[in-house]
Amino acid sequence: MGATVASGIFILGPVELRTDTRRHALGTGKESLTLAALAVDVGRPVPVEALIQRLWDDEPPGKPREGLHVYAARLRKRLTEHACGAHLVQQAHAYTLDVDPDAVDLHRFQRLAAEARSLADGSTGQRALETMRRAAELWRGEPLAGLPGLWAASVRRNLGAKHLAATVTRLGIELRLGHYAQLLPDLMTLAEQHPTDETLAGYLMVAEYGCRRQADALRTYDTVRHRLSAELGTEPGESLSRLHRLILDGAPVADLLAGRATPSAAPRPPPPRAAPGGGGAGRGGGGGRRARGGGGAGRGRGGGRCRGRPRGGSRRRGARGGAPAGPRGGGGGGRGAAGRSR
Repeated sequence: MGATVASGIFILGPVELRTDTRRHALGTGKESLTLAALAVDVGRPVPVEALIQRLWDDEPPGKPREGLHVYAARLRKRLTEHACGAHLVQQAHAYTLDVDPDAVDLHRFQRLAAEARSLADGSTGQRALETMRRAAELWRGEPLAGLPGLWAASVRRNLGAKHLAATVTRLGIELRLGHYAQLLPDLMTLAEQHPTDETLAGYLMVAEYGCRRQADALRTYDTVRHRLSAELGTEPGESLSRLHRLILDGAPVADLLAGRATPSAAPRPPPPRAAPGGGGAGRGGGGGRRARGGGGAGRGRGGGRCRGRPRGGSRRRGARGGAPAGPRGGGGGGRGAAGRSR
C-alpha cells in the first residue's frame, strides 16, 4: 500500500484530523496548535508547562492552565467522537496523545525515510527509492501551515531540514540508478537554493558528468569553490575534491559514486566565517577551467544524453598548467551534507 493514509492526524501541511478520508474541523487555531503540540511527541507525556509555552510563547493569558485544559477537553471530545483511534490521556502535570505513531504523518514520514536509508546502504536501490517516494508523498505543503507562534516556526524549520535531508537521500539513490538527466532540473534548483551545500553540489556534478557535460561539472565545482571561499572562508571538503579529481581524470561515472553513502541527517549549519586573511581560500589553479578536450561536454544547459561514461579524452589533462584547486591535507570538510555522508 502507498503512503496515502485515509485516517489519522496530519501536520505536514495544514493540521487536520481525518477518518476514512473525511476531514473534521478543529475549531480555533489554538485547538489545532494543541493537537500539533501533542502530535510531534506522540506517545510521550508533554508537560503542561511545555504545552503552555508552545501555545502562547512567552505571553500566556491570565490563567493559562485553565485555557489549556479547555482546549484539551475539546480535543479529547473530537478524538472520541470521530473514533480515529487516538486518545488524549491526562496525567498529573502532563498530557499524552496515545495513538499508533504511524497514524501521525510526521512519524510515518520519519519511519519510511529511515527505512529507505537502510535499504540504500545495501543493494536494494529500487526498493529504497520506492520507499522514499512514499515518504515524500506524505508532505502536503508547509508543516503546521497557518499556525502562529515561535514554537510553530521552530518546528517548521526543523521539519524543513528533515525534508531536505530526505530529498538529498532520494537524489543519491536515483543517481546510483543512473537517472542523470531526470535529476538535473531538481538538482540545479536545489543547488541554487543551497549554494554552499557540498553534497548537492557533488550530486549536480555527477548528474552533469553522467550526461556527458564534463565542462558543466567542472564549472559547478569552480562555482561552489568560490562561494565557499567568499561566504565561509573555506575550501571544498575531501569528498567534493575527490569528485573534481575523478572528473578531470575522465573516470567512469560509476567511480564518482563509489564510497559516497547516503546522508543520514539534515545538513549541519555552516561554520562561523573565518577571520580575514586566514587561509587564502579560493586561490589556486582555477578549479573548473580545464575541460579542454572534454568531447562534447558542456553544450549549454539543456538536454544532454546520458550514457554512463562521458566521452573522455581528458584523462590527466589537469596535469598541464597546474594542479587542480582543492584542499591539501584536510581542507575543512564537514560543511553541508557533503563530506559527512559516509
